[in-house]
Amino acid sequence: MLCSVLPLVMPAAHAAGAEPDPFAIAPQRDASLRSEVTSAPFTVYGLDVDAPISVSAGSYSINGSAFSSGVGLVRNGDSIRLKAEAAENFGETRSIAVTVGSVTSPFVVSTVTRRATPDLFRFSPVLGAAPGLEYFSDAVTVSGINTAVPVSIAGGLYSINGGAWTAAEGQVVSGDAVRVSVIAATAPANSATATLNIGNRSAPFSVVNDGADTVPNPFQFSGPVNGLPTMGQTSSTITVSGIAAPAPIASPDGTPFQINGGPFSSLPGVVNAGDKVALYVTSAALLNELRSGSITIGGVGATFFVRSDAAIDQVPDAFAFRAATVPPGTEVISSPVLVGNINSATPIKVSGADYNINGGAYTALEGMVMPGDLVTLKMLAAATSGQAQSATLTIGSGISKSRQATWKVTAKTPSAPNAFKLVNADLYAGGVVPPGSIVTTQPVVVRNARKAVAVKVTGGYYSINGGRYVSTDGTAINGDSITVQAKAVAEYGKSATVKLSLGSQSSSLTISTSADPVAATKSAFDGVTGYIYRALSPVPLRVFVAYPPGWTAQDRRAARVQFFGGGYNHGDAESAIGAARSWAKRSGYVGIAPDYRVNDRFGSSPVAIADDNRLVIKWVMDNAAMLGVDPLRVVVAGGSSGGGSAFFAALPEPPATTDPASTPPFPVAAVSIRSGAIEVGVGDGTFASPSTDYFFPVSNAISPARNLKAGMPPVIMIHGNADEQVPQSTTIAACSQIRQLGIRCQYKSVAGGRHRLSSSATEQADRDDEAFMTSIGVLPSLR
Repeated sequence: MLCSVLPLVMPAAHAAGAEPDPFAIAPQRDASLRSEVTSAPFTVYGLDVDAPISVSAGSYSINGSAFSSGVGLVRNGDSIRLKAEAAENFGETRSIAVTVGSVTSPFVVSTVTRRATPDLFRFSPVLGAAPGLEYFSDAVTVSGINTAVPVSIAGGLYSINGGAWTAAEGQVVSGDAVRVSVIAATAPANSATATLNIGNRSAPFSVVNDGADTVPNPFQFSGPVNGLPTMGQTSSTITVSGIAAPAPIASPDGTPFQINGGPFSSLPGVVNAGDKVALYVTSAALLNELRSGSITIGGVGATFFVRSDAAIDQVPDAFAFRAATVPPGTEVISSPVLVGNINSATPIKVSGADYNINGGAYTALEGMVMPGDLVTLKMLAAATSGQAQSATLTIGSGISKSRQATWKVTAKTPSAPNAFKLVNADLYAGGVVPPGSIVTTQPVVVRNARKAVAVKVTGGYYSINGGRYVSTDGTAINGDSITVQAKAVAEYGKSATVKLSLGSQSSSLTISTSADPVAATKSAFDGVTGYIYRALSPVPLRVFVAYPPGWTAQDRRAARVQFFGGGYNHGDAESAIGAARSWAKRSGYVGIAPDYRVNDRFGSSPVAIADDNRLVIKWVMDNAAMLGVDPLRVVVAGGSSGGGSAFFAALPEPPATTDPASTPPFPVAAVSIRSGAIEVGVGDGTFASPSTDYFFPVSNAISPARNLKAGMPPVIMIHGNADEQVPQSTTIAACSQIRQLGIRCQYKSVAGGRHRLSSSATEQADRDDEAFMTSIGVLPSLR
């Protein structure tokens, strides 16, 4: 479910007491076809008397009651949810309207994008068959699709889920089990093959008679190959020769391999003379360590070796500890630190606590850690309530070659009820909202209450266990769940505070509004032409185009869309216009610098960025003729979070939180990122991490690094190994994953490079970028 802070629209004229404040309802994306979809709750405010509620279709529920489609009555503070049926077609949007008093708002539901490319499947051949007999394959289970796709066969029969055998074309859905039947050739030492087609995937099932030659000529892979630690490496390609019949191929150690340039997989299969095979092996984390992967073809084997090679790196990824508050004298253990991005044994020391490595004995002595180690701290809280203690963990050596984090533990006698903290449920800590927005907190559960406690709210409303929101004082008991709502002030750049009190405990949440987007957003810049691609109010979103020397509208040039960075929180197009101009002059691109919604100017949730990023590319491709652009040669690029934006735009399937209507009509030609922030969440909180999860609670759905699929364009990544803001390990992992999909990913690690690369490193990166784009046919720009 998409959670976002929704701006309130300007109110219409009020009727006497029965006119609510305007309200908005979060849209639902990625709904299943014809499914029943329930909205996030919204609260009705501004009523002095009861008001009628009705829906154009679907139904509604008030304060958790049964859903109804008839006309009802709501009171001020009532919490409403809607229920609607999703469309029956993929990528289709439907909406229903809810009316309270005379105020109407839509609930928009979009269905999932059609996924019709199944996951890779393979069949192992049958060897030593008797001529003329019928043989059956093992079953393959269809996966990776969400719609029925055609299934057909050439040279045999197939059966779905144990049903009748047939050669007629049919359909399969995800989860179907398909087997193939082939009658062996009648001639001795011969073979017969059937090819099963599912969607746009195919796999042969071969039956090889006894005596057929399936032993290939010897083959070998070049190597050992040197590679960055933890980076996936692709072997040289070998061509199968010396066989007269299909031969089995498998990896005894589970190494992924590809056949004829397809995806890498460790599934066993079959090859024929002339087929091309390559292996995929991930290099070790430690310097100079050898890793290997093997395959056998017709009983003949070969091994591919990879040696990890790089400058010594003893600076781990950044880590952090959450402060802890515990009863006095309690022994407390920290969240574990996962030691990443080092490639050799690295010093570790701690002050103020003991530590252990991988669950071993705790110690205070200095030691050494290896990549992938888990480090945990242990401390005895102070004996006196209110007293705090700190411990500092250092990994690395020297001031500039180490990481540190401090862990604070406060001793406090438990209160009755327990202390709590109000946290915005819709946005990350420190985020701002549009003026007039309704902000909802995460639920506060009453703990350790020995009797009913008084509940009081200042500056807002509260709801107990999903009931109506009220501002009057009340009571709660142990286990009750309390949610607070407050309305942001109606002015830009202002703050207000809501405070919840439970007995003797209280917590406040400050709600700040965004800057005025009209004043904070420029509409024109020198040397570029602006175009509106999204007609938002009060500020439309624009792209700024830098045309290269000699450009005409009749050109069909490559385009380079340069996304600005800013932590998915701030920034504007001006910071990318320089790069757009530079690339237009240097390489002849039509350089494009888009603006898009960021929190500090628009008060938006960062999930809006992904939708804007994809719509930018759609706009460029839709207007290619006007721009003098070849829509099949559009490159997306960016640094830091701008690199993440480039990935959002390049994903072959829209993230679950974006509007399918924003999807570009063609795939982008390539992705170029530098110091790219392509992992937008902090995971499940298992490990200590300093990152802000800007995309909570939809990080898994939207993070580019977690949604890489077949169909990605070629990628070039350039990243400094001393980046102090974005861990290099995240881009190494993503590049490895892209390579395993059989997609080209060129990676350049800049020795000593920080988040902002030096001018000399930047110039070299530009040259590497040009060479890469030339090698894949994007450049030269003008054709």
